[in-house]
Amino acid sequence: MESAHTLDSGWKQRQTDIAQRTIYPSVPLHSSWDRLLFFIRLKIQYMPKLPPMDGQYNVPADPNEPYTYYQSVPKLPPQKSFYRESNELASVLRNEIADFLSRHCIPEFNEILSPVFGNYAIGESPSDRTMCFNIGDLNAFVPELVLTLQKRVLTRYPLWRLVAQFEELAIGVYPDGVWFDDNIVMGSFTSDHPVYRAWFDKAREYRESRFGALARQLDFACRKIPEAIVNMADNPYCLSRSDIDAGSRGRTTVRLLQEYSWVGTGLARKELQDYLHAIGKFLTAIPIFFANGYSHQR
Repeated sequence: MESAHTLDSGWKQRQTDIAQRTIYPSVPLHSSWDRLLFFIRLKIQYMPKLPPMDGQYNVPADPNEPYTYYQSVPKLPPQKSFYRESNELASVLRNEIADFLSRHCIPEFNEILSPVFGNYAIGESPSDRTMCFNIGDLNAFVPELVLTLQKRVLTRYPLWRLVAQFEELAIGVYPDGVWFDDNIVMGSFTSDHPVYRAWFDKAREYRESRFGALARQLDFACRKIPEAIVNMADNPYCLSRSDIDAGSRGRTTVRLLQEYSWVGTGLARKELQDYLHAIGKFLTAIPIFFANGYSHQR
């Protein structure tokens, strides 16, 4: 038998709904004993006011799937409304988050030059009424973000919940509460709330361990670029682009042009070495770089 949860108000009402088989019609209740066991199981698993951020939320239970199903209302709307709500919610969510980031002066790119809220930041095809999205700047994860999601988004879509992600970390937002790891905060809260504070401090440590070194290298390099441009003014070579892969331990690729043609040889060419020397002042911050596939350790 599939486990199922309900969050509707009143113990008596839940018992009546189960007896009438209106909450989980897909669960076979062939006898009074089946109904009693299901009722006891439901009571045990009903303990939290808000369900954890696992399982399937507010969609019909499927006895052939190994999921836990959570339901916040006695009867769900027709399934076709799920797809309409999903499309509408994704659009509303994108507009509200973009407006929030703008109002709070969150830059378009973060400290490692990745988009903070790109075109694919929202998971627009969920399997249940849980919509996930990613914001690439930890500074956006303030209490006002949760309040905005609750008041401007979930009030319009109360059957839904949201998962706001920063890389591998996330918070789960319900209309009247929010999950920070294994802790629930109900209602509004401020930045000095101990549960929020613990989550944010953990997220800062995560950000530093994963991106701190690369962020400082990029900051140094960006501050040196204007000087390097002046040094290259009379040089026949130009820096085309510098691709940095955050997942490759800070490795960067430097692509060079000579009179708008790719340089076909390696670092042995004197003029190429002279060019690299000219821009070396701001490349010294980057541990390894490549020119046309030839690696050079600095």
